Amino acid sequence: MSPTSSSVVAGLRQRIEGLRAAIETQEQLLKSLLEQYSATRSELNFHLDPMARLPLELQSDIFLRCMPLSQPTPVPHDAPMLFLAVSRLWRDIALATPKLWTGLLMEPLPCRTGFSTLCELWVKRAQVLPLSLTLRGSLYLEPPVRNFLAECGPRLQCLVVEMGRNHVDSIKRQIRLNASFSRLECLEIQTEKDINLGDANDWVEPLRSAPNLVKYCLRNMFYEQSCVSDVRPLTHTSLQQLHLGRAWDEATPRGPNNSMVMLRHVTLPALRDLHITFFDILDVAFISFLTRSSPPLETLRITAPVLPDAIVCRCFQLMPSLVNLIIDGRHYRRFMKILGMGYAPPLLPALRHLTLVPDQLLPEDAGLVVKMLNVRRAHTDSRLQSFRLVYSLPDDADFVVGLQRLAREGLEIRVGEAGERL
Repeated sequence: MSPTSSSVVAGLRQRIEGLRAAIETQEQLLKSLLEQYSATRSELNFHLDPMARLPLELQSDIFLRCMPLSQPTPVPHDAPMLFLAVSRLWRDIALATPKLWTGLLMEPLPCRTGFSTLCELWVKRAQVLPLSLTLRGSLYLEPPVRNFLAECGPRLQCLVVEMGRNHVDSIKRQIRLNASFSRLECLEIQTEKDINLGDANDWVEPLRSAPNLVKYCLRNMFYEQSCVSDVRPLTHTSLQQLHLGRAWDEATPRGPNNSMVMLRHVTLPALRDLHITFFDILDVAFISFLTRSSPPLETLRITAPVLPDAIVCRCFQLMPSLVNLIIDGRHYRRFMKILGMGYAPPLLPALRHLTLVPDQLLPEDAGLVVKMLNVRRAHTDSRLQSFRLVYSLPDDADFVVGLQRLAREGLEIRVGEAGERL
């Protein structure tokens, strides 16, 4: 290459380097201008946004009212995650509102990478507030999520577990290993289908771990009597709601759920709401539970068992504060008969609302129902205000006329699945 050519090449390279440097400078300048533009635009939006003129307390309240009715999920298109992407102001409000982050639905997602880390960040935003978690599917089988739950244990106020048939042993271990449920007030465990949970001891233990538990629900579960081991008696002074057995909206025929076994081992002096789907313990054991607990029971929903009249009467005598009675199943006739007896004072003197959910309603049973209602209403101390029949109105003129007469006399009567007023 000639000296002239070398000089030209060197000059061109120097020019290219100069142009590259100028381009980089301009790119940095453009980036800086874009950042300034974005910041200025955000500042303008901040001042124009009506939310900016409201106090933080009101801003937070508006966000809370925009939350879904169900538990929120950690996905970007739902609140509260959605608030973080709208603007800097909205993000600041969301992060300054701990109540937005106290509830979380944890379920298997298509992409689980970093899921447990996201959950940890989520509850950290709730600061020191109590937590409400819902676990769905097999997610809690993963070690990081199990560790996360163990760390959250002292802050949990409500825990709902929806599991499949193959996950029972895992959740039992999770509940029994984590002994720190000091703030837990609500524990609900339900399964897809009826599942044998072993013995009652497994389900009395959570009560020992949660001294402040108010609501305890076990749905679609049963016990094998032969598997019941020795259970240390327990007195729980906080529990007010206990729901045992099959979910009430279950479409499949009801079968033996063995759901009352734990009542042989517990004393619940604060119990106000009791749901029972199968009466599998001896009647004397249930009477013993009511006697030693002496609970201020206000609501009882029970699949009517086949019991002697004297036993039913004794059970009712131990429920003087009962206000709401729901009788389910096919063996309701004995209950209607006893409730219609002219005792003075009447059994269940505080009863105000009576609901009957029969498998079938025969003509002779329809007449018994009307007779019972007439006797209850005629008593001077009766407080009965409403009767609901969750069954299609039978083609029985006397029954219909009888209910209509009671309705005219002031008794609120509703019939059918929709509860149409008569």
